[in-house]
Amino acid sequence: MEQMKEMATGREGASNCRFARRHDGLVSIAFRTWSTIGDKTMKKAIVGMFVAAILVSFSGVAMAAPAWWDSADFSTSLDGTVRNTGGDGEAEGTITVQLENVEDPDRYKEVYVEFDWRRINDTDNSAAFDIDVLMNWDGHPDMVSLNLVANAGPDGDGWFSFDYDYTIRPQPANETFFFTFGGMDVGDELEWDYDIRTKCFDDIIPEPAGIGFAGLALLAFRKRRS
Repeated sequence: MEQMKEMATGREGASNCRFARRHDGLVSIAFRTWSTIGDKTMKKAIVGMFVAAILVSFSGVAMAAPAWWDSADFSTSLDGTVRNTGGDGEAEGTITVQLENVEDPDRYKEVYVEFDWRRINDTDNSAAFDIDVLMNWDGHPDMVSLNLVANAGPDGDGWFSFDYDYTIRPQPANETFFFTFGGMDVGDELEWDYDIRTKCFDDIIPEPAGIGFAGLALLAFRKRRS
């Protein structure tokens, strides 16, 4: 397994969030290859079915970023290319992006991700990124799938575009995103880019008295109906 690490610079704007002093995104790319013919044949068949399915499902929906997109508390973006350069089998891997933050139980965080990719030098269209983008955070080790809110492509240059969102409550100490790819024969390349932005909000909880008044109003409503 080979790993590449590099830094993706972040931007901090006018903020409700509290950030750690260092809040850049740490990016790692894990790459795995196989040379077993039987496994390769099986994996190619699975990836081929996946690619065919997503090609049919694309509807050309326009990207629709949230209202706070241009005033995000934090943003990080990066682009790159992964290529299967060795061996005689397929390759797959994961791009992992970790964002550092400061935990705050009185706030929640909205996450929005734009992710684009396209194939290069892939004659059989086997290479692809998974349509599911996964995430976990400190205190929640189990993976969750981001909500797919828009997708489009391929465009005239072969780009597929995806938008995702998710709400984390309460605001965690960090978030880690996982973009997985596979089906890469020797010489295949995948070009990709992402833009991740987050916004934090005060988590307003109704006062106990307010909850009591709401309960009395509901009870009165039920009595009138009966």
